[in-house]
Amino acid sequence: MNYLHCFWLIEKIANFTCVKVRTVILKYRSPR
Repeated sequence: MNYLHCFWLIEKIANFTCVKVRTVILKYRSPR
């Protein structure tokens, strides 16, 4: 089992989730 690959996958998923959440927050905070 490759722990480095597992950690990379978790980091990639976390980063994708963070970008998605930030986009939704910006969309909701937008006046329009």
